[in-house]
Amino acid sequence: MLMDIGHQFDNHGQTDTIAASYLSSLLDFGARQGLDRDEMLSHIRLENSFIEPPSRRLAPRYLIDLFDVIEHATKRQSIGLLFGQQIKPSAYSALGYATMSCSTLKEAINLIPVYESIVLGFSQTSVQFEDGLCRISWQSLISGELPRAMCDAILSGWTSLASWMTGIDFTLRKVTFVVDPPTNPNDYHAFFGCPVEYNAKCNSLEFDGQFLSLPLQQSNSEIHQLTRRHADDLLQQLPNQGNVSQKVAECLQKVLASQQCRQQDVCKELGVSERSLRRHLEKEGTSFRKLLLENRKLLAKFYLADDNLNIIDVALLLGFAEHSSFSRAFKDWNGISPEQWRQQKA
Repeated sequence: MLMDIGHQFDNHGQTDTIAASYLSSLLDFGARQGLDRDEMLSHIRLENSFIEPPSRRLAPRYLIDLFDVIEHATKRQSIGLLFGQQIKPSAYSALGYATMSCSTLKEAINLIPVYESIVLGFSQTSVQFEDGLCRISWQSLISGELPRAMCDAILSGWTSLASWMTGIDFTLRKVTFVVDPPTNPNDYHAFFGCPVEYNAKCNSLEFDGQFLSLPLQQSNSEIHQLTRRHADDLLQQLPNQGNVSQKVAECLQKVLASQQCRQQDVCKELGVSERSLRRHLEKEGTSFRKLLLENRKLLAKFYLADDNLNIIDVALLLGFAEHSSFSRAFKDWNGISPEQWRQQKA
């Protein structure tokens, strides 16, 4: 059974975002575990249309909440470890394709700190070469404790991709995690095949520097140049991509229940003029009306899934003045009434 998760994370006012491609990859993984994709999206309060195209930017909380939803539903603490083992380069957007087309493993690893924000905007990776060893360290820039699955997915994902790109069973010297030891550490030792330390100062992988010269199986200089250019373009777009529409969507979720969901109400909440808001949303390929509709459609199913709320309650929570207007809108969106939708889900 899926459960609803709601984390609050503070990134000090920054608008760090994640690529929809990474979240979509995690949704595919959850589906392989037997979970329903639409239900997973509903429980993290995200509409399916929000994850297209793969380069679209989303708030980090969606990814973090999805890890927790899958872990609770499957009752497997090592869910992040398993996800990382199955991840494909496409999950990492342009970074994935740029790394796999490099000439050597060292060249690929050096790209991670340069382009990682394309995938996870709250990440910070460092690479150190010292005394014949290479150490890759990762930390989150968000204040607040991340779920274990997130740390597991990062380190196991790197390890799996290194093995896939080089075509060899990648051997590690040491792995460290900032989190507490898992209930069953055998899964971690079996996968990494080396000593694993917990409650460490950073999340890291350490391996012999001799692996850095390994050639990559998918090396292609022509494709590499194309993917690097694409990665550079995405990197330049990051400061402006999705920021305003994301703020509007989050604001709407707060003000809908108070019936103050007009554009001027949201502008007042955000401290911007209507003209400025309209201009910024147009640049991001959306509008206030579209965002209002998307959020109402998304939250409608979320609230209807709660048997403690009657239809009138749901209508009010979505900012509708009357039960009848909500019912008509819901039928337009889904082809059935709210009551029929509840019966089907029962």
